[in-house]
Amino acid sequence: MIVLTILVLVYLGTPVTPKLKQVYESNQGSLSVVYVSSDRSKEQMVKSMQQSHGSWHSIPFENEQERAELKRHFNICAGSEREALGIAPDKRIGIPSLVIVEKNTEEVLTLNGVEGLDKLNPLAFWRKES
Repeated sequence: MIVLTILVLVYLGTPVTPKLKQVYESNQGSLSVVYVSSDRSKEQMVKSMQQSHGSWHSIPFENEQERAELKRHFNICAGSEREALGIAPDKRIGIPSLVIVEKNTEEVLTLNGVEGLDKLNPLAFWRKES
């Protein structure tokens, strides 16, 4: 079985969150989700996670360096973070963003996973995109 990991770079209150939660809950065992917060405070992150989060993993808010490294690695961040992270203006800026990674090979299937959320079978769509 191929297991996909989704790195979630969103504010959890966006319209993407309920769709992702539904996809996650209907594909448990084939999908893991890791939330990489762009929230402005730990309190905001915790509140959002409690309200609309699946039983996802997350990078702790206090682990700013790890969150920043992931954002730099994929060149994806909130516009307000771009300068502090040193991400060039020509790189993809903006949230929500879903990075879809094949768990075993660590192959990035797409940096635009949001597009697949509305598909009948998002996992098949993401795998085909690679």
